[in-house]
Amino acid sequence: MPSQQAELEFIDIGLCVEKIISRLGKDLRVAMPLGLGKPVELIDALYRRACDDPSLSLTILTALSLERPRESDAIRGRLLNPVFDRLYANYSEPLYLQDDRKGQMPANIQLCEFYFKAGSRLGHDAAQQHYISSNYTHAARDVVARGCNVVIQLLAREGNALSMSCNPDTSAEVVARLRESQRDYVAVGVVHSDLPFMYGDAEVDATQFDFLATTDSEQHALFQVPRLPPIPDTDYAIGLRASALIADGGTLQLGIGAMGDAIVQSVLLRHKENVDYRELLEKFGVDQNNANLVDAIGGRDTFKQGLYG
Repeated sequence: MPSQQAELEFIDIGLCVEKIISRLGKDLRVAMPLGLGKPVELIDALYRRACDDPSLSLTILTALSLERPRESDAIRGRLLNPVFDRLYANYSEPLYLQDDRKGQMPANIQLCEFYFKAGSRLGHDAAQQHYISSNYTHAARDVVARGCNVVIQLLAREGNALSMSCNPDTSAEVVARLRESQRDYVAVGVVHSDLPFMYGDAEVDATQFDFLATTDSEQHALFQVPRLPPIPDTDYAIGLRASALIADGGTLQLGIGAMGDAIVQSVLLRHKENVDYRELLEKFGVDQNNANLVDAIGGRDTFKQGLYG
């Protein structure tokens, strides 16, 4: 459990591993956020330590481990894999992910995830058997129930301020639950110089962490998302209609993809360029065909309260 006087200086990743083991012993149950928030250099160091020491038990609790794309077909691979190698040259895939994919995970290490990329673990018995069946709303609760005693998080830094960037949700809740449980735990923040600093609830006090470290941003670059094709006109048309069904002060939950982008663009247009937005509604027949529905559950005006996403 973090002390009242948390160690605020930055320490080496290797020393961080030693301090974690010294504090908690050899049963480590490490929670990391999904996607980009994983401190790959630190989890790799913990993983290597467990590989070298079979007496150390390491359980990794996370979701959506980001994999470098690869083409297994020999013919297609000759074209695509060199492109992937260039695009992701500096992205280091977590070591546990590589061994898990090959079925070579050591017996003293277990990977438990509550979200996979669709279809990525078909035929993978261990991944399915260790899967945490949890709604994202309850992910922190269920991770703590699995005995989590280490929380590691990638951080952005701006001067002396720290931010959890794009992963401000589960780690903070996990830490809060661990603090309430009186369980002994260690929280580690790893600063990445390329991670965007986000404000508001993403900002975090350094005293939340027992240890702070920095990672080599060149050797461990952030996962890059390829530039996608333009949003189709049909998605824009659907997004325009959907945006008029959103009430001021309401809740907006969107998936990843062109449709979600189109809805967001129309919502922004409604708020920032309301005259143009209303003209589009008229041209697309939304007022003519769905005025009663818009009046009943949505709206055309700018947002006064805003939306909860």
